[in-house]
Amino acid sequence: MNRIRFVIAMLLLALAASPTATLAAARAADTPSQQALQRAAALFGAGDWKAAYAAYDSLATRYPKHALSRFRAGAALLGLGRAAQAEAMLREGERLGMPAPQSGYRLAQALAELRRPEAAVAELRRAYSGGSGLGLAIVRFPSGAGVMPLG
Repeated sequence: MNRIRFVIAMLLLALAASPTATLAAARAADTPSQQALQRAAALFGAGDWKAAYAAYDSLATRYPKHALSRFRAGAALLGLGRAAQAEAMLREGERLGMPAPQSGYRLAQALAELRRPEAAVAELRRAYSGGSGLGLAIVRFPSGAGVMPLG
């Protein structure tokens, strides 16, 4: 009788743990490997925008909920001079969880390249309105750089 209780207890324990194991496996399936992220980051850090975009876009396609992959693909598009596509990718990265100061800064760059300086400054204000302590931002517009107050 004790043996049967032990087997039943073990089965119940296994069944109770299964949703947790399934959830952990699902989370792991939504995240690229550290090795893949490091390869893409090395390309990004080297300023090889074409290869970095290819690497991050591949990760973003394979892991559609991975915010950093979308964000970095957008930043690489900026490096390639494809600001309109970059804006869409950066916004998606932020929607998926990238912090507003990071995404806002890159979005401001994209908007400035698209010759939308008012929208760029508004993006910086939105991004840094959370009390980051930054009062000025250097914005690189197609016509040159400028310092904009954010207050």
